[in-house]
Amino acid sequence: MIKMVAGLLIILGLLYMGSALLRRWQFGGSNSRQGIISIKESRPLGAKRMLCLVEVRGREVLLGVTPDRIEPLCHLEVTEENHETSSFDAELKHRHSQ
Repeated sequence: MIKMVAGLLIILGLLYMGSALLRRWQFGGSNSRQGIISIKESRPLGAKRMLCLVEVRGREVLLGVTPDRIEPLCHLEVTEENHETSSFDAELKHRHSQ
């Protein structure tokens, strides 16, 4: 009985370690390459609605996301100046004031 329980614990431990390694490789561990699409920030707007700031190949796109659709709201160029100093809130205020 003890051998059976010990064997089961070893197998469960191996399965857990294997799944952890798979998640790390699949979802971008520290050694994986950077993809061309990254979600910079997202903000909920209410029931199942949100804004997402996404960067794709040096351009930022503000997306409106609902359960039925995903729609681009505006396209932004990423520059070193606004990439490091501008926050999502500041960019929304700037776009809203235009």
